[in-house]
Amino acid sequence: MKGEDHHHFYIDEEDRLLDIPAGMIHLAELPPAPLGYELAGIDVLCRIRRTASEAGPGASRGAQTR
Repeated sequence: MKGEDHHHFYIDEEDRLLDIPAGMIHLAELPPAPLGYELAGIDVLCRIRRTASEAGPGASRGAQTR
């Protein structure tokens, strides 16, 4: 998807992005842009984290490396 408009999952614990496959996000309605502005694009970022059962021993939601 490099070079194409696309959206992302953001993995909190890893400070990492994963592409969301094209066509997976469907927006029904968008708010109008404020007076004097126009919509230039839409970016969707879905923040995700591992489930407790997948995090493994010693995993901590608060421990992040950036």
